[in-house]
Amino acid sequence: MPTRCYDSLSVVNSSVKTTKVRKMSLFRVITWWTTQCPSTSGFDSFSLLCGRLGLVEDGERDSIVVGSHSGHLSVFAPSPPENGATFSPTDILLEVKLPQPVIGLACGKFSSSRSDNRSCLAVLHPMKLSVFWLTATEGVAEHGTQFRLQLAYESILSKFAFSLCSGGFGGVKGKEFLCILHMDGGLKFFEQDGISYETQLPEERTIPAPMKYVSRIDCFVTVAPSGFIECFKYQDLAQSSDNVTSQQICPFWTFFIGESPLDIAVHQVTNSESVIIVLGEHNLFCLSDTGKIKFIKKLDYTAVCLHSFVIGWYWEPDVRLMIAIATEMGSLLIYEESKLIWSAQLPQIPVALSRGTFTDLSGGIVTLSDTGILTVGFLGSEPQIFKVPSLNLKQLTVEKAQKELEDLEAEIKSGIDFTDISLINATAERELSVNVTFSKILVQSTYAPKGEDEESDSPKMCEISVVLKASVNIDHIQVIVNANAPLTAKDPIHVFRDVEDKATRRLSTWIYMGKRQDPTSLKVTVLVSSINRQGIPRVTEKSIFLPIGLVYKNCLPQKEAKYKIVIETDNVGKGGIAGLFNEMQFEASAQAIAFKSMYSGISTTIVAAKNSNRYRIQSDSLESMSAILSLFLSRLQTSSDESDKIKITGTFFTEEFLNALDNHANCAQKMKETNDEIDGRLKQMRLIQRSILSKLQNKSSEALTGLQMLLKLTHEDIVRLTEQFKDLERKSEDIKVSLCCILNIIRETLKYSGLPNHVTESLQSILITPINDWIEQTWEESIAASVDLISHVGALSKNKGMDFEENYSFLVTNPFDLERLKRQLNNLFERIARMIQEGSVEIQEDSRKDVEISDWLNEASPTVMEN
Repeated sequence: MPTRCYDSLSVVNSSVKTTKVRKMSLFRVITWWTTQCPSTSGFDSFSLLCGRLGLVEDGERDSIVVGSHSGHLSVFAPSPPENGATFSPTDILLEVKLPQPVIGLACGKFSSSRSDNRSCLAVLHPMKLSVFWLTATEGVAEHGTQFRLQLAYESILSKFAFSLCSGGFGGVKGKEFLCILHMDGGLKFFEQDGISYETQLPEERTIPAPMKYVSRIDCFVTVAPSGFIECFKYQDLAQSSDNVTSQQICPFWTFFIGESPLDIAVHQVTNSESVIIVLGEHNLFCLSDTGKIKFIKKLDYTAVCLHSFVIGWYWEPDVRLMIAIATEMGSLLIYEESKLIWSAQLPQIPVALSRGTFTDLSGGIVTLSDTGILTVGFLGSEPQIFKVPSLNLKQLTVEKAQKELEDLEAEIKSGIDFTDISLINATAERELSVNVTFSKILVQSTYAPKGEDEESDSPKMCEISVVLKASVNIDHIQVIVNANAPLTAKDPIHVFRDVEDKATRRLSTWIYMGKRQDPTSLKVTVLVSSINRQGIPRVTEKSIFLPIGLVYKNCLPQKEAKYKIVIETDNVGKGGIAGLFNEMQFEASAQAIAFKSMYSGISTTIVAAKNSNRYRIQSDSLESMSAILSLFLSRLQTSSDESDKIKITGTFFTEEFLNALDNHANCAQKMKETNDEIDGRLKQMRLIQRSILSKLQNKSSEALTGLQMLLKLTHEDIVRLTEQFKDLERKSEDIKVSLCCILNIIRETLKYSGLPNHVTESLQSILITPINDWIEQTWEESIAASVDLISHVGALSKNKGMDFEENYSFLVTNPFDLERLKRQLNNLFERIARMIQEGSVEIQEDSRKDVEISDWLNEASPTVMEN
């Protein structure tokens, strides 16, 4: 066998520089000894124990004890490999099948017998505690020495146990006691003389957590379900069993970590301090035994188990605290306090991790997998051979890139069976049926928009109901109710878990106006995502339009309007224009109807032509037309046949869109500048505070008056800038709603412009809504790259004869320029208008179409627009 470093952690113990060690992330843990436990399942972090059981032949060696939830208890004494074999049958000291599951193990001097002062093995079952001696019988044949368990004592528990800890409670020397933590937070203590007593931790303990004993201060530490680390004195817990109730037990100290612990470890590092290490789901915490935090390390991986140890004795000045963490990806990370000094790959993903000393191997790494594979390894010197491939630094040509892109797209399309999409959608509908309805009865809103005076029209709110019917067992269902601003859902997110087959779940929420502003659309989208028992995710989307009476009321039609949209269709529909909005109680013969917003007070008029299937929507506010346009098109499609075509002719309102874009960008820039000013004032305040503190420490008060005045002025500036920032935030929200309304009109106009789908979808894909601004990027900056690309590539490019421009490079990212973005958008809309004209889509209106609406409304029986 080649010579290796058999001291597993000697590399860590040596003075290796951190800069060199971090380069060794490709190393792996070398297997020194391995075996399969009798059980292949039922293991957790409490199933592994490395300790010295008091056997004569053990000497300075550790034995490995493994207990499983199936009741199998095994004791191993690993020996050095011989002839390449990593396991010998003589390494098994004991295998026994206990009648109950093993949920905890401990090793120590738990017996009061003076004649036998060996270490005992404590085995915790769900309803029983057993303490054994491991005795040896000398063999007289080739089978050698035989080992068996000799029961020292046992105790029947009155309720289910969770974990076990041991120590010299009360500062006792030379012997150890046991403490059992029950599932409900109860504690039961066992002393060697057979004395046992019980107590209860304060508050409700719905989620049990590991508990450890801190010998230096004679305390117990655990984590409460509320996320607090709690430290209880043993004296208080012992006294509470007699005359103090559990509600009167107060922790010695607490510290909030905000997450559940995976494991807890305690070590004494100096004469005056012990450290408490808590491995959380997302962080690693290290606290002193007085409750002060030493360090918190945020984990960028998923940890599964922990083992920590101390190199040296706590009375030595150069003692080192080492922490080993195994990750979900099978990596072993070793830290010296909070600094990573080694990383290696484990042979299996462990559920329990420990460290032991064996023959010819000091500091072996002991791991136990969830399938019962027990392994002892060391940090060897056999790195994985990996060579970084050379970079391709050839210059990228546009023609070659286009050819490669086309080949990749063809390969992707060939590997996707689009015929399965309908089947997948049908399967999702069959597994979980979603029915969304709204109540036609509108009630007075209890969530009236703030910051405005109440008008005569009291705000209304509408109830949305969602009914879910499952046809299979589903683990998780999430329902999201999404309404267009300023419409707001009271409870937008609902979660259901463990939904059985044939079960029904119902939920309801209220939709109301968050502010006095016209909404983008009355459409409400309900997204339902589910995961069945097989782990297959499904997503279902349902949409409905809210009743128009939630926002609008009927009024007299306008005679003139600033903005107009003309809609052509092959079929008027039954009941005429009034039949499309029968809930508003218009006259059946009305050729012109109008809606007035109860929040903005602006009216929108719809007029039907007399001798043609043509409609006109007009208003003095472009934003007010958005919701009416979407609702009108939806009802027009519902009343018409699928073969009927709908076209919108007219302008794209490019000027209004670019002005709204400019307003939003300027507001975002002002918010950024104001935020930078606030940061500057905060830095100035911290500098002034440090100066005042320095003066006070030096007992120099002659300059405090000026500093105090400067501090007051800086504070007033921060308050003023904060209020200014809040005003800009409110203004930005209003601008976003207006910009969304204009974008919705443009998208609807593109959808029904008569152009091919790939042309309209290209531009619709970049005009995304809702408008979202991030910390480092505004909405304009997020669409700038897409607008720049679509201006040079595809059907909307300047040159129709080629797909790519020769001078266009994808490798150069220009800084964001708002004026350049506005020019590109303006050019795009101009090209679309030319494409409509070239496609024989008539956008010119007949002169008789410009007849004033006042002429129609002045007649007794309103006439309509002619061809």
